[in-house]
Amino acid sequence: MTDSLARLLPGRWQLVEMGAGACFVAAHAPDRYTEMVLTDQGKGTVYQGGELLTTFQLSFHFYWGQLRFIMEETRAPAYFDFFPSFLDERAGRYYKPDSPYAHVYKNTILVCEETLVMYGPRTGLSFVFKRLPSP
Repeated sequence: MTDSLARLLPGRWQLVEMGAGACFVAAHAPDRYTEMVLTDQGKGTVYQGGELLTTFQLSFHFYWGQLRFIMEETRAPAYFDFFPSFLDERAGRYYKPDSPYAHVYKNTILVCEETLVMYGPRTGLSFVFKRLPSP
């Protein structure tokens, strides 16, 4: 992982906008308060209404100058449902997150001081988070 990403990624993030996947519903605010906590190693937890929804690990890859990720959620059902996932039988027999070809899955992540955007073009899913102050 790049040093700048390791510096910007950790913290508490509030979900402020989400776009629906295959049905292409316009981006909208979430129904319930959702918070994500990330570490500088890409480990995360997601809480909704104070209850744990999922945990995950992000793996990062550079491809043509873009930072891409694979998300391995550890709880079923998947909350984010980015393709591919080891929880998803549709991931295919050739998918291995540590293979040199894992970068072909074009999930992209953009992060700055106050905003984090995760987008999965294969499914149309998008999530926009704003940084919360540290407790």
